[in-house]
Amino acid sequence: MKRESIIERMSDILKKVMFNESLVVQPDDDLRAKLGMDSMGAVEFVSTVESEYKIKITEEELNNIGTLNEAADLVLQKLSEK
Repeated sequence: MKRESIIERMSDILKKVMFNESLVVQPDDDLRAKLGMDSMGAVEFVSTVESEYKIKITEEELNNIGTLNEAADLVLQKLSEK
């Protein structure tokens, strides 16, 4: 699975979670500070990503996700461990 396609799909998920389909998301944008994602949004985002890619993300890993790039890196790592 290509990193770019993961970032693109997670961007779509983020737009749905944030209830803003016109949101412009760059891979290095801070999800909390720049995009305003709160803890409930983060949980919903991660839950959807887990379901989409059939992986499990721990609470500690969730706390370390700050950007889509970091989330994509984690997804790729989890997929390679399968």
